Parts: sequence; structure tokens; C-alpha cells
Amino acid sequence: EGTILKTTDGGDSWVEKSNESTKDIRSSYFINEDIGWIGGLKQIYKTTDGGNNWILQTDGVTGYFLSIYFLNDTIGWSVGTEGTILKTTDGGENWSELVSGVTQNLYSVRFINENKGWISGLNGLILYTDDGGVNWTKQYSGTEAHLLSVYFSDYKNGWVVGKGGAILKTTTGGVIPVELTDFTATASEGKVFLNWTTATETNNQGFEIERKSNKTEWVTIGFREGKGTTTETHNYQYIDDISDLYSGSLSYRLKQMDYNGSYEYSQIVEVSNPAPEGFSLAQNYPNPFNPVTVIKYGLPVSSNVQIRIFNTLGEQMKLLVNEEKPAGGYKVEFDGTRLPSGVYFYQIKAGKFVETKKMILLR
Repeated sequence: EGTILKTTDGGDSWVEKSNESTKDIRSSYFINEDIGWIGGLKQIYKTTDGGNNWILQTDGVTGYFLSIYFLNDTIGWSVGTEGTILKTTDGGENWSELVSGVTQNLYSVRFINENKGWISGLNGLILYTDDGGVNWTKQYSGTEAHLLSVYFSDYKNGWVVGKGGAILKTTTGGVIPVELTDFTATASEGKVFLNWTTATETNNQGFEIERKSNKTEWVTIGFREGKGTTTETHNYQYIDDISDLYSGSLSYRLKQMDYNGSYEYSQIVEVSNPAPEGFSLAQNYPNPFNPVTVIKYGLPVSSNVQIRIFNTLGEQMKLLVNEEKPAGGYKVEFDGTRLPSGVYFYQIKAGKFVETKKMILLR
């Protein structure tokens, strides 16, 4: 019924302050000893003298104002029944209604700056904004309890309390992280099988798969689309063909990317890429080709490698490779742009190993 009490001794004694309204008051917030606001049934009042006098700022709004919060003496928000959200940028002289997108009662509001804020409400409702309240998104609370008060110390750490002794805490700003519960890499028959599992995902656009060897820096080799926002378990797989890579240790990591452009890296997993069991020269692909084709070869030991291209007369047209190579798998491109259509031969010499295969340039 409009009761206002004030203490100046830390709560040892309380003095009743007058207020012309007899309507219920459900919320109060002060930014210093003098300036503060109270809210209740259809009304918000402001004082600039510590509560001795109150000025009506808004009236005629349906329902109760259940929570008021001000960043400073100009910017503030008030929330209430049936999804009502009001905002002021002039200390309460004028209030504009924001679209909450919900019809539940909103019990508490808290902002850490002009943009980032949270609201708690009926049946486990938590709303979040990063644009000062223009747009609101629901955050997963995991409870149906009425959440009566919300507080954040910074943009990551916050608490919400409510009915039935409910106490919730977040260290991620209320955002469900993309939680990897498993990430493994297994090598078999010239391939690496990458498998990972997520327990939760939020705003997850997907995963870039990156690989690194002792000869190269991190390179992106593939992408797997994410599931957006979900609390269900999801399994992912990517198969990396390493048959044309030299032997040695390979490292893999995932770059998880949000729709807003932010990203995080996973832990790193490693596998060993064994050397081929013997010398080999694969059939070029594509074949026939126009004008570029790929030639793969394998070395069980470090060798001086020469790969040459010949025409049907035995004339050398191109020396593709002529260098020492460590054990492993390799590939090299041959560009026949300047050659006429016809049959050609490619030959490898590696130590005592010599092999020749035929290929067709078809324009």
C-alpha cells in the first residue's frame, strides 16, 4: 500500500517515508544517497532528495513494475507483468516500451553496461540482450522455477535465484557453450578418422578442421556444419586422406565458429602417419585429362626422386621432380597446356626403383 522505509544506520532502525501513492510498490533502486526510483502497480516514481519527495514519472501502464535497474542517472530499465519492459535514457522523464517477445511475468532486470543485460521471470525464463534491449533472446535455464532475482558481476559471471530454493550460476554469460565431450583421431590405411561429440551447442555455425605437420603450419582441410543451438548430443566425423603426405606426426584441431564470427579452438590430437611399405607410382587422375592431372607416388625410405614426362617417341617433355625426398606419400601436378592431344608417359626413378605409366591428354 505504498509503504517506503529508509535506513541511515545500516538497517538498525528504519524510518517511514511519505509517498502520495497508496498502490503496491514492488521494486526500488538507488544510484546514490539522493537519486532513486520505485515501481509498483502501473506507476514509477523518482526522488532526488533521498526519498523525502517523489515525482510520478509514468502512469497508465497495465500491471506491475516488478524490478527497476539504472546504470547511471540517465539510463535505466523497468520490467513487470505480462512481459513488460520499459527503458529510459533521460533519467525517467520519458519511458519507451521494448518488445520482450514473451507474455510471462518478468521479475528482475540487471545490466552490466549500456548493451548487455539479463531479465529473469516466470517458469525458468531468462532473457538476454546485447543491444540495450532492442532485441532479446531466451537463454536455457534448465528449470521451471519462477526466477525472482538476477545479478551479474561482469559479462560472464552471474546468479539467478527463485522459487523452491532455486539457485543458478553461470560463468559463460548464460550462453550454452559448444561443449566438446570427445575428440579423437585414428589413422588407418592412408586415412585419418576424426570423430568428435558435442553435449551442447549455442549459435554454432560449424567446425573448421585444421591440420599441422612437422613440415607445415596449421592449414584448414575441411568443414562440418554445426547444429545451431541445442542441448542434445551430436556426433561428427571427418575423414582426411593422408596417402599423399610424407610420414611423420600429424596434429589436428577444431576451430568452432559462431554465426557472429567469434571462434574457439579445441584441444589438439595427434596421429602418426607411417611411411609406405614400398615404392609406388599411382595412375594419374583424372585420366584422360585436360589440361592438368595429378600424379601420386610413395617412398618407403628417403630417396632422390626424378619424375619425367615423355612423348611416344621417347622424347622428354618435362622434368617434374628432381630432388631428395623423405619417406612418405607425395603428389605432383602436371600441366599439359602447351602440349597437343595424345598419349604420354610418366616415369619415376627413386634409388633403384623405376616405373613408367601411360596417360592421355584429350582436348
